[in-house]
This record gives sequence, C-alpha cells and structure tokens, in this order.
Amino acid sequence: MKRLVGSAGLLLFALSVLYAAHGVRAGAGQCLYRSSKILLDRSPDIDTALARCETAFRIYPHSYHMCRWIGWQAYTSRRSSKGDVIPERVAAARAWCDRGLALNDRERGLRELSARLKARTSPAEALEEWEEYVDWDFWRPRNHAVTVELAIRAGDLGKASGALRWVKGKDRKRAADRLRRAWQRERKLPLARGQGPS
Repeated sequence: MKRLVGSAGLLLFALSVLYAAHGVRAGAGQCLYRSSKILLDRSPDIDTALARCETAFRIYPHSYHMCRWIGWQAYTSRRSSKGDVIPERVAAARAWCDRGLALNDRERGLRELSARLKARTSPAEALEEWEEYVDWDFWRPRNHAVTVELAIRAGDLGKASGALRWVKGKDRKRAADRLRRAWQRERKLPLARGQGPS
C-alpha cells in the first residue's frame, strides 16, 4: 500500500513539474507578445516586434492570437514610405498566417489575411478561398463586405453585387461605394471588337 501511495505521489509530483514548466513557457511567450504590442503602440518598430514574436513562438508555439496579430502588422506595414512593397514583410505576413492557420484553420482574421495575401497574385483564387470560409461563417456581415472587395478585385461584379445585400452597418456604405466605382470603371471600358450592340 505504501508503495502504491508513493508511486501515486511521485506521479503527481512529475505532473505538477510538467504543468509548471508549461505555465512558465506560456507566461514567457505571452509577455513577449504583449511587449511587442506595447512597442508598436509607442513606435513603428515592426522589425523588433517581428523578432520578439518569433522568440515568443519558439518558447510557446500555441498562440494563434499572436500569429494573427503579428501577421496583420506585417501585412499592413508591407509598403515603404515611398510606396514600394517590402517583400520581407509580405513573406513574414504569409509565414505568420500559415502558422496561425495550422493552429486554428477557422480563425476569421487569419482566413481574411490569407485571402488578402493570395489576392495579391491570384484574385480569383483568393475569392474562392474566402467564399469557402464564408459558407462556414455566413451570418457575419463583415465577411460579406470582404467578399464584395475580393470579388471586385477578381473582376466578378455580379458576385460583388450579390454579396452587398448581406453587408450591414458601417461596412455597407464603404462596400457600396467601392462597387459603384467598379461599375463606373466597367462602363468606361471600350467594348472589344465584335461585342457592340447587334
């Protein structure tokens, strides 16, 4: 009996050490993540924030919230002050997005970031990827506002018009204005030879 109690005590001690180590790692990773957010609130030092989050992820690779946040920070800072795209920032956004999606492939912010990154090279594929997500999370009006934007980029104004009816609140006017401008541009395009009225 004493041996059984001793074994159970040893097992509980080992488990408590493992959980304590896990807690320390999670806490250290969270501190680095929070310090990165504070850093960017005070100055636009995205490279230091990226490095801190990289360290945080090595310590505790389970926070898809951090992946989403730093991925969007890299994406929104992808242009230099001259307006040129910084390829390293785009690559960092993609890497963080992929890490986050590996942890939670239904996280809305990560799915939107993924679609926006894909839209840079393949708007039609980005729209298809986003629509697959919206089928799963249909009743969020913001999702349809993103669909309007991606459909316009893909040149599918019919699909953009269909999505607009589901957009509500503050996003509606912005989405409607984008769609109106897209239709105006479409009307100004010259007709291809042989496509005039018969």
